[in-house]
Amino acid sequence: MTTLVAIALVSCDGPTDAGAPDAERFEPSLTGSAHVPYSTSETVALLDEHTACTIDTYETKIDCVDSSGATVGRFGDKGEGPGEFLSPARVIRGPDGLIGFSDSSRRRFFVFTREGELVAEVPLHMLSIFVPISFSETTVLGAYTDGVGRAFFSAYMGDVMAAAEISLSTGDVVREWKPASVPEFPECEHGLPYYGFPAVGGAGDDTWVFMGCGPGGDTTMLRAPRYVAESPSDRDVEEYGDGLREFRRRIGADPDVSASVREFSETPRLYFLLRGQETFDGQGRLWISTRRGRMESSFIDVYDGVELVGTVEVRDRMIDFDLFDGTLAVLVERQVGPDDSDGVPDRGIDWYDLGEF
Repeated sequence: MTTLVAIALVSCDGPTDAGAPDAERFEPSLTGSAHVPYSTSETVALLDEHTACTIDTYETKIDCVDSSGATVGRFGDKGEGPGEFLSPARVIRGPDGLIGFSDSSRRRFFVFTREGELVAEVPLHMLSIFVPISFSETTVLGAYTDGVGRAFFSAYMGDVMAAAEISLSTGDVVREWKPASVPEFPECEHGLPYYGFPAVGGAGDDTWVFMGCGPGGDTTMLRAPRYVAESPSDRDVEEYGDGLREFRRRIGADPDVSASVREFSETPRLYFLLRGQETFDGQGRLWISTRRGRMESSFIDVYDGVELVGTVEVRDRMIDFDLFDGTLAVLVERQVGPDDSDGVPDRGIDWYDLGEF
């Protein structure tokens, strides 16, 4: 299959909101909310307009809740037996309300019902961490990078991903592809990396979207006019350090991350929140979670082709989001309040009605 470089995102030193006067700033209607356990997971999947699932990393469970706050399903057993998992990551929605996720430790992709019934368990025969994007009744499509470290640090360092479609019955790779070419970005003054991902749900998975500092040669450029090179907040630095320590603990590496944390604190924060946290809606528009704000409010930028057409503002500190038709679900950390005696913020999922946006 021929791959095409479609879009490059430029956001190193763009102007403030004034640079996008025609872009709509939209506050959707909050329609529901649910509490979920505290976790190091950074992923949520919206199974339908009322049901969302996330991962409890401390108990190694999948949690599914509805917009009224009720628990729909909580399941999972830690281990290496049939249907058991060790490090579930990146939950995604499948057909008929099924939920799928990969396990980086066991190198498997699992499919469950929301009630916890195992539907499929597939070995991933590749030497990398697989990031699932979508799955059907027969295959799962996802992206990957080479090596454990690169897959983790890609959120901050950037990389070009390859894509693969894998059979759910055998685990064999049905097809595998990379972009035919990669735009050449100059080194970014503000530490913004670039990476590429297949445009699944947008222009087609044979088209690749690139984020990075421009100009990118002959590549069509998509600017991020609302990016401002701000320093990380104290909460950003704490979050980065906790995540890095957890990763190093998992791989048995030196737990001292002080030098990396200091460098992170001195580098202007990125435009996008984390790689893999972008999606296309039913109109083919690209939604990108950003690092802007993330205290009382968070922001998702929406692009139609190369044009920023709107920014969606949601409450609290966004961790991830998902779309289902006209519904937006956002996994968040709440603000620490007087009732939080341990100083640890609560986690929750908020549902929004996007209306005519």
